[in-house]
Amino acid sequence: LTTFVLTVLMTLSMPLYAVDDAVNVNSASAAELEKELTGVTETIAKRIVEYREAHGPFATKEDLLKVEGVERDMLNMNRNDIHVDAYLEDDV
Repeated sequence: LTTFVLTVLMTLSMPLYAVDDAVNVNSASAAELEKELTGVTETIAKRIVEYREAHGPFATKEDLLKVEGVERDMLNMNRNDIHVDAYLEDDV
């Protein structure tokens, strides 16, 4: 029983560690986005920040597709490296 409980706890805590390494697109600067996300240029990073400031925080990772220059392939390539605020997250 103890092994089972420990296994369940470890499994449940795993996503928390992955999120720690992810970039929160609702708080990251353009420089952080450019540095941490594959294929995100300086221009696209600035557009992400500008979109966020104009429209509010991203509710899902898919919302990034609303930003000019962000394509599905780019989003999919970075999906594991992107985080949105937990209380808003409604994605895969």
